[in-house]
Amino acid sequence: RSGVSLMSTWVDKYKPKCLDEVIMDSETRDFFKGYLERGDLCSMTLSGAAGIGKTTLARVLTETLENCDPRYINASDENGIDTVRTKIKNIMDMQSIGGGLKVIILDEADGLTKDGQNCLRNMIETDLEDTMFILTCNDVSKVIDPITSRCPIINISYTLKEAVYRSLEILKSEGIDVSVYAEQAVGIVKQHFTDMRSIIHKLER
Repeated sequence: RSGVSLMSTWVDKYKPKCLDEVIMDSETRDFFKGYLERGDLCSMTLSGAAGIGKTTLARVLTETLENCDPRYINASDENGIDTVRTKIKNIMDMQSIGGGLKVIILDEADGLTKDGQNCLRNMIETDLEDTMFILTCNDVSKVIDPITSRCPIINISYTLKEAVYRSLEILKSEGIDVSVYAEQAVGIVKQHFTDMRSIIHKLER
């Protein structure tokens, strides 16, 4: 992990840099690998529990894809119709860096107001060739059907075993004797499963 600041938290230090480092089931991983091998993405809605890695996955996908210009918006902070009308529309209207695909990562899209969602629906239905959306949400039932029909839902999940394996990997990387702390680590994973962000914070503490 060269180049990582000594002051970095473990969450930052062990943030996935590629798809193989993102915890998920093998079928979903192969699904995303197919997109990257073809060199394209389609609009999608990543659904799953808080801290499971939806935003991290969205960033990894856009950073791995060549000639991609990702833009990030936190819909829980900017959740009204004005954000959609101005900020998102401006992104859609402007030229992307290098003329590539613009990807709008709309984090916590389930926090958008109904007016904001209806406005977003109209923009998604514009079907621009150089713009796509990756929505993330904890509660997909709060997102209106016309949006999820254009941005199909992909559920992100992983098993307790996979979370434990990743946690022990981190401890080993930090030079910690897992034979001594394995039981304690497993207890932390079980307590906070599936919030991997919280698990790593607790492991560091």
